[in-house]
Amino acid sequence: MAILEWCKVFGTDSEPTHWKTLVSECNSFRNGLLKHIGLDETGWKCYWEQVRDYRNNALAHHRKNDNVKDYPVLDNILKSAFYYHEWLIKHLEAIGIIEEPSNLEEYYNSCLEQAKLFSANAYGSTKDIREKVH
Repeated sequence: MAILEWCKVFGTDSEPTHWKTLVSECNSFRNGLLKHIGLDETGWKCYWEQVRDYRNNALAHHRKNDNVKDYPVLDNILKSAFYYHEWLIKHLEAIGIIEEPSNLEEYYNSCLEQAKLFSANAYGSTKDIREKVH
């Protein structure tokens, strides 16, 4: 789902939810995005194509394609989402709309830490239960 949703915002320009539908200074936004992620335009294009190909061939259309061998690494998807969220929050606050969370990366990290605790507790309480169905 993360890949599908990311493609709606960072996929093709024709998507009605693409970031370019809101951003007026596209070059400035793109340069900031690339800097935030740590990629140049060539690196972004390669990453974008990998994610797009995975989406097209394995998620959305289920095409048999030997070119798609692995899941895309989601680090750049997260970083780009954090960057876009920061941009959106800044522009919303400028017109008086205050939304939470104001920092998506901090919120994500706090949720991740809590999920790790939940997972550890769940595993700890069930680790001695043995499979008896099969």
